[in-house]
Amino acid sequence: MNATGTISHGTPTRTPVAERLLAAPDLPAGDWRELNWDAAPVDGAPWAPWTSVSLWGTPTWTRLGHAQRVELSRHETASVTGLGIWAENVLMQMLLRVAAGEPARSACTRYTLTEVGDECRHSLMFSRLLGVLDTPDYGPRPAARRLTGAFAGIAHPVEAFATALIVEEILDGLQRLAVHDPEVQPLAREVSRVHVVEEARHISFARDELARRWGVLSPARRATYAMTVAAGAGLIASSLIDRQVYAAVGLDPRRTAREARRSEHRQALLRSTTARLVDDFTELGLITTAARPLWRAAGLA
Repeated sequence: MNATGTISHGTPTRTPVAERLLAAPDLPAGDWRELNWDAAPVDGAPWAPWTSVSLWGTPTWTRLGHAQRVELSRHETASVTGLGIWAENVLMQMLLRVAAGEPARSACTRYTLTEVGDECRHSLMFSRLLGVLDTPDYGPRPAARRLTGAFAGIAHPVEAFATALIVEEILDGLQRLAVHDPEVQPLAREVSRVHVVEEARHISFARDELARRWGVLSPARRATYAMTVAAGAGLIASSLIDRQVYAAVGLDPRRTAREARRSEHRQALLRSTTARLVDDFTELGLITTAARPLWRAAGLA
């Protein structure tokens, strides 16, 4: 992958992406603290685009009243936001380990630390949004949290950057829909806008670093990391919507979660968020024949 973000398969060398990102002026995302956190929610407006709600287009969706749909969008937004905080905390741990392994004065180290600062601010913003949403705490199950906590301590940079791209591409795809939907609650749109603008830099950096580091791996390591990244993709996709959000609006969580997973619209939506990533990973060799069934099982390929 060269400095323009396209994949190249030559000998990996340090690209100028980190230097370019460090030299670029700050993007006009604005300060998240200046968002109108105290504004009353717009009556009857969803917290996410209707088509992003997991049950959209299902038989259960047709039976829900408008108020239930709004409530479901609120709880699902809290679930996705909670996933964002969890994922960014894991990512920050991995990025700090990447920075510790690089020369202290390198552009890679300086940009990696810059991104850690960005992710910390994003987690603060998401936490503030959760306070406004005022829902139960959703997120990955305790076993998944323990597993990812251990993974963050041993992950190779290839696994770190690949996992970062999976999370960022999924959230970016969902949040872009919110940014451009005038029906969505203004605060949710603004939080999404800030995150989308700033994540564009992170995606560019992660794509470049992944390709550079992948190019020097042995075939055995490539095969191993292809499987761990695929497993991570499945964990991320399955953790987006905590099934307890359905219980919060009076639905059976097991049956409803199963209906949402089988929804053709939901499957197509998730695939659309990772379409470019899957193409890039396939071209790079990160989605192997052995790993592809895991990506399909996750609904991302």
